[in-house]
Amino acid sequence: MRLRLFPVMIAGLLMAHGTAGGAEAGAAEAAKSRAYELYELKRYPEAAAEFKHYLEQNPDDPRVAFDYGSLLSELKRHDEAATVLESLHRKEPEQEVAYFRLGAEYVYLERYAEAGKIFSELERSSNRDLALAATEANRRLQTDLAREKRFAAERGVFELAGQFKHLEVIAAVNELEKQEPLSFAMAMQRLYALQSVGQFPLALDLANRLALENPAAADLALLRADLLAQIGRRLEAASIWRQTERDNAGTAAAAQAARRLQAAARQEAEDRVFELARQHRYREVVEAIDELKEKGELPLLLELQRVYAWQALGQNTRALNRANELGAIHPGDAELALLRAGLLDQLNQWEAAAEILRRVARDNPGTTAAVEAEKRLRAETARREKNRALEYIFEQARRQNHRAVIAAIDELEKKEELDWILQLQRLYAFQASGEYSIALEKANVLAAAHPDATDLGLLRGELLAQNERREEAMKVLEELRQRYSGTPVAEEAVRRLKSVVPPSATWRAEQRVFELAARQQHREVAAAVDELEKQGELSWLMQMQRLYALQGLGETSRALELGDRLALTHADATDLALLRADLLIRDHRWQDAATVLKQVKREHADPAVAQEADRRLQSIPSVSNLDRWYWGEAYLSGDYLGRFGTVVGSGFIRHGTFIPHARWLQPFQEFRFSADTRSRIGGARSVIADNFTAISLGLRAQPFETEYLYFYVAGGLNKDLLGRREAGNWTEDFQAGVYGFKSWGPGAVLQTMAPAKIIPTTGRVPAIVAGGEAEEPGRANRFLWRLDWFADTGADFSYYKRHADWIGYGQGHEGFRVFQLGSHAGFDMYAVQNISWDTRGNYFDNLVEGGHGLRWLWAPRRGLEVVLRGEWLKGYYLGRDDRGTRGGAEGRYDDFRAGLSVGVRW
Repeated sequence: MRLRLFPVMIAGLLMAHGTAGGAEAGAAEAAKSRAYELYELKRYPEAAAEFKHYLEQNPDDPRVAFDYGSLLSELKRHDEAATVLESLHRKEPEQEVAYFRLGAEYVYLERYAEAGKIFSELERSSNRDLALAATEANRRLQTDLAREKRFAAERGVFELAGQFKHLEVIAAVNELEKQEPLSFAMAMQRLYALQSVGQFPLALDLANRLALENPAAADLALLRADLLAQIGRRLEAASIWRQTERDNAGTAAAAQAARRLQAAARQEAEDRVFELARQHRYREVVEAIDELKEKGELPLLLELQRVYAWQALGQNTRALNRANELGAIHPGDAELALLRAGLLDQLNQWEAAAEILRRVARDNPGTTAAVEAEKRLRAETARREKNRALEYIFEQARRQNHRAVIAAIDELEKKEELDWILQLQRLYAFQASGEYSIALEKANVLAAAHPDATDLGLLRGELLAQNERREEAMKVLEELRQRYSGTPVAEEAVRRLKSVVPPSATWRAEQRVFELAARQQHREVAAAVDELEKQGELSWLMQMQRLYALQGLGETSRALELGDRLALTHADATDLALLRADLLIRDHRWQDAATVLKQVKREHADPAVAQEADRRLQSIPSVSNLDRWYWGEAYLSGDYLGRFGTVVGSGFIRHGTFIPHARWLQPFQEFRFSADTRSRIGGARSVIADNFTAISLGLRAQPFETEYLYFYVAGGLNKDLLGRREAGNWTEDFQAGVYGFKSWGPGAVLQTMAPAKIIPTTGRVPAIVAGGEAEEPGRANRFLWRLDWFADTGADFSYYKRHADWIGYGQGHEGFRVFQLGSHAGFDMYAVQNISWDTRGNYFDNLVEGGHGLRWLWAPRRGLEVVLRGEWLKGYYLGRDDRGTRGGAEGRYDDFRAGLSVGVRW
């Protein structure tokens, strides 16, 4: 900003000085004269230099200082001018003209407050002309400051509009309006902001007022028309657009008005489409959209509306074809993707639909579309799971596996409210299982919510009678007979009334059997059922109760005989088939058990039944399972030995097969290694481990099919990693011997939180199972106190050609499985004993050790075990040191060991 001050002419001032007098002779006077001469010649920079030179010699010459300051101002050297005039004012405060000039310089320097202070002081000057000039200068200064402030505020409004901060634009313009009337530009900015935030009525009211003052403003007319259209007053909007097009022919405003008229006509047609859709007039929707298509390309919204209409008309294939075409053009549109998924589902192509839904959920996290996609996926998954559950329930009911029916319905009830048919199915299963009191209790609860259910009423009548409440049973059935007289319900009630008679001796005897079974008095159960059989044919429940009792008594032969007989008449009974398989496994009739279990897997699509059969198949020893033609095992261990300060690593991979008709003979191939971190190449021997690697072929014999005990021979190549034997070259080797492992006690297994499911541990690693075993939901980290004892022992005694010696190792543990975490991790405390010996005492130190230890076991799946252990041992050498095999060490030692091992079988 520059202040428009009246001029103070330096020329007049200069002329007033005239030329220097004779009394002012000398160099300074010459510089002064030279300065004015240069000024007259308009050589202003040179004049300023002479003035400066003069004032340096004569700093107290006020007139020259004033003229010098004025000249600096003309040269736009306002900082220097202000400095000169400030100095002059300090020396000559009565020089008001110079003071006025200083105020002007402050304006140039935008030091407005100081300038205003000077002008305000000079308004009170006794010099009338100077006072008037100061008053006018002060007025113009304040006016220009206000105008500049206004311009800054308006620039701020435009900046807010450029950032789409519409609410801030409205607030800023309203504030400006309080100060003075708005400019047209500000009024328009407020209208645009109100339109952007959806305040159409207020915007229209303000626009109409503005139009009275600016009737010819085309942009205002277009905005008013847009606002009218947005509040549904399309006829008025069209009138303004036509007038704008007519009054501004050939202009951009006319072109915009014409485009808006065309868009309004199309919008009216599109609105009719959506109105038809709201009225479910889908055929007319399709016709209207087809007409719009003839006039130009359809927007995606109308394309979707037509696909929705086809879908509603049942033309799913046509709808899907068009939706797929649109999907190729608009791959990222979530609504279109959801529509395609819905059409695919209706056409029974759920897998393709699910893939689209998963993509929508993945690509649009946190959006409504993602929520809808996930909702549909969950709903379909739940529906399919429920259908599978229902199929399983009704299949088990058909097979009279009542216990399975109850368990399946109970599990389904945890997830959702049961359907009526399932409520009744469970009651029938309880009744068929002889659990009359539980069935009646649940039936009474159900009857309170469904008092008019006739099928439930008939069932309650039977249950009351079976619970010895005959009078109540007769009352319920009589009420049904009277209420539904002449209907099939009344006929059924009459039939059941006739059956409500005192219980037979057989019924009472069966009830006693159930009571004995609940107390696990197996021998009494078997005797009671045998007695019942003498009186007549046994019911299915009694037959099964006797088999369970015989199994519990360990009378496997008789149980198998009766089970085989029963299977002839109940070939579809899953519970009987699984029980027979258990008995056959206990009797070591592996192949017969496998035959039964394979048939169960083949004939039952239900995953739970198939899993039970498969679990039993896996319990058959590999050597006896004809479906298995290979076997394998691997072990890797790293142990820190405290007394040596070293880590020893060792392991092997052994893979073999079974010889047909002689499966106890098992050829194999093996890789084995051992190394430690302390022994060095070139040493006389390793005092810690036999550092080597070897590959070999061998044959092992398994004399007992259920035990881990093997005799073996193997031959191959061996390499000494320390270069002691054969200069470290590969050389042939041979070894033969026996190795084995055995464990006892309930602590030798991990319980899997489910009946009859265990995972053997502490060395008894079973063969790995394809697919593994899924942990039950919520049980992965369940804490379970065990405090179960276990004991185990393992040993190896073999001849090694490379040592020309028989070497033996042995180890034993006795302890407790303290607790479990979930089904796959356990913690043990134990005592440990180790022995190592050889027949010559020329290689390994012959020693015995004893101590205690702690270990974590993790069995993430059958066939895989990881063990982390720590042990404190006290050891004793057996005394033979004549060959220097232990380097003169003491005969007794303490040792701390920590180890990590992984064992795998397949």
